[in-house]
Amino acid sequence: MSDLRWLDDAEDPAQIALRQGLDESERFAHSELMQRRVWARVSDPARTHRATRRAFARGALVASVVTVVAVVVVQRFPLTATSIGSRDGARTLAASVTAPVGEALAVTAPAGSVVETGSGERMVRVLPRGGRAEIAPRTLVAVDAQGRPELRHGEVRFSVAPGGTSGTSGTSGTNDAQKFSVRVASYRVVVAGARFVVKAQAQSVTIAVEDGEAEIWNGSHVVRIGSGETWSSDAAEHEARRSGAPRAAQGKAPALAPAEDNQQDRDDLAAARAARAAADPRRALAIYEQLATRSGPAAENALYEIGGIYHDQLKQPTKAVAAWDRYRSRYPNGLLRAEADLSVIDTLETSQNPADGSRTLSEALAFLKRYPHSERRAEVARVVGDIYRGRDNCRAALDFYRAVPSSKASSDDADDASFGQAACLYALRDDGASSALRGYLAQNPRGRHARDAARLLGDKAAP
Repeated sequence: MSDLRWLDDAEDPAQIALRQGLDESERFAHSELMQRRVWARVSDPARTHRATRRAFARGALVASVVTVVAVVVVQRFPLTATSIGSRDGARTLAASVTAPVGEALAVTAPAGSVVETGSGERMVRVLPRGGRAEIAPRTLVAVDAQGRPELRHGEVRFSVAPGGTSGTSGTSGTNDAQKFSVRVASYRVVVAGARFVVKAQAQSVTIAVEDGEAEIWNGSHVVRIGSGETWSSDAAEHEARRSGAPRAAQGKAPALAPAEDNQQDRDDLAAARAARAAADPRRALAIYEQLATRSGPAAENALYEIGGIYHDQLKQPTKAVAAWDRYRSRYPNGLLRAEADLSVIDTLETSQNPADGSRTLSEALAFLKRYPHSERRAEVARVVGDIYRGRDNCRAALDFYRAVPSSKASSDDADDASFGQAACLYALRDDGASSALRGYLAQNPRGRHARDAARLLGDKAAP
């Protein structure tokens, strides 16, 4: 073997063909789609059988197979000449060639990558922070710069071995460094070791634990489920609405105590919550401010809760927004970021200060861009529509009102958006205004805007 390049001095025809295949592969850019097509062809028994017969007929079976596999492996795995030339590299190549037909090939999904499957296509990926992902057809998974997966839509079965996901040692499965998390919509699923299935379809999220235990976080609230249990965002949202939760808090999972770093944090959080429940917000604020000087989940929760006290108990919306801004500045990618964004939008929307309108619009538009698959998208789109309509920009408002029925909207948001769309068509003298107003009244005979809709419809019918 040459010291310069592997197989440069090859004499065997198969090795020469392999070297040529490696050289040819350097001309092509990495293509996930091409990889999938080639593997699909290689794993097709009928196609493989036909190719084998033709290869035997030509007397070049070894050269053909090795060349094809070399090109595929080089594109799929960024191997160096040293690694592929080693015995371990040869064994890896042989294992890839001899994998059972039809078995999904598990490769690493690097940080910053996006994996998408088509109809009838399945994949297996090993994730950078540990864990194995079995990706179902019609699924999109993104891996962020830190190696954390996010399910955009579809279904994935995750398998995470207990004892750590980042190579850390130790027996405890509860350390932050040993936890594995998956983001889906506004939720985060956290496990220390489990096998679980996550589904995200039509603005609905479902998590089913097959083995182990999982925590489902949404804002500062968390629910825990174990082996054989299933959690659904539909059920959580229904429970929140039935219990009369405030609009900014709807959609959260039932509240349970979050896991904190140490006993002192747990004691201080318990004291802060007790003071808040006892209508002593000033004492609660003092404790939360002390917690905010620390690090970890305790500080993150404290910063978020400070905004809640100013908003709910002290009725100081400006200070509430300032507190949530502090949270977002310190934890731009925190577990409570989406909830802080929604709290700011909700607070600004209900403000009596006209100057807040521009910021409300920018915050709402930023939320729609940041969370394209959030189950709260309908609510925020309705807010944007109302702002544009209030500015007599009905053409812009219509785009957002029309986005509400296609999302998972609350009854109030659906009512507001339906009337807003009809009112905009009326303002634009559109021919469909009368039909839209009648449709609103038919669906909402006692709706929030029924009187206004009847008045506009009467004006439309008047000569």
